[in-house]
Amino acid sequence: MSDTTYSLPQIPFDSKDVESVLSKQVVEWHHGKHHAGYVAKANEIEEELKKASSSAANANYSQYGELKRRQTFNLSGIILHNIYWQNMGGDGKADESLEIVKKILADFGSLESWLTDFKATAMSSLGWVITAINPLTGNIENFFM
Repeated sequence: MSDTTYSLPQIPFDSKDVESVLSKQVVEWHHGKHHAGYVAKANEIEEELKKASSSAANANYSQYGELKRRQTFNLSGIILHNIYWQNMGGDGKADESLEIVKKILADFGSLESWLTDFKATAMSSLGWVITAINPLTGNIENFFM
């Protein structure tokens, strides 16, 4: 196992810059409790993995396998939050000259249709929703993880 220690990055904006979308309290909770929780748990798991025996690992259940599943969950939470914070800001209006916006318009017909699908996907998910290109179809789709 590595000697990695994960840390909580600073938010790259002032909460006032996004208050039309998220309140200061939501930003502070989301960063200081939720995102920080992924960081704390990932560090705890790294320590536990150093002590866990991989010799009994199997797909059904093993301490090692469960730690690896929780490691994956928490590291994805860290990575996705880091991306999330980097994408916050702006005036909330889509720049239709951007290729991603053009692709969303082509595949969904409108930003409103994309947003409706995005929200429905989020409501169906226990975790994150990602807008990405489906490599099998070439279309932009909303996926939950």
